[in-house]
Amino acid sequence: MRYIVLILLVLHPQNVSWTARQYYEAIYETGGLDHLAAGQVCFDGDPTREDFFIFEQSKYLRQYMAMHGTFQNLPAEMQEHLKNDLLVVRAYHKGIAFNGEQFYAQDGYSWISDFYELDENDSMRIRLTINWQTHGYKRTAEIFDHAMHYQREMARFGKCEDISADVPQTAGPN
Repeated sequence: MRYIVLILLVLHPQNVSWTARQYYEAIYETGGLDHLAAGQVCFDGDPTREDFFIFEQSKYLRQYMAMHGTFQNLPAEMQEHLKNDLLVVRAYHKGIAFNGEQFYAQDGYSWISDFYELDENDSMRIRLTINWQTHGYKRTAEIFDHAMHYQREMARFGKCEDISADVPQTAGPN
């Protein structure tokens, strides 16, 4: 079924762009979302954007896997990640998953990624802040110099929603 999505994406006319929601729905219907991050799906407030991300809190994932006896089947590195209370995040652009999950640590009322080097002068990290009552989010790229002095930020806002369990998601982390 996963291959049907890929065929649809290849055959889709290039002059007509899909929305992030259309890409998400096509992948969801085939069970092609990363099952380790398939708890919530988030869409940018700008409906013309073609990217979305999904996430799951590791504590819920860990509980679910323990109940079903599958936690011990994960690679040791993934088990170690999930033993911490993290957000497991997977981003998609035009229906294509970015390479691997990201793990965000809790920082007060937000979740933050590791630092990534942008260039010879700057590093960045992602900060995700979610209002659990409204499911609104702010996703911020925070830019720092290499001495870790805050420089600037760029933010996007949107809404998250639960991913229905009606269609089991079976894609793995890679």
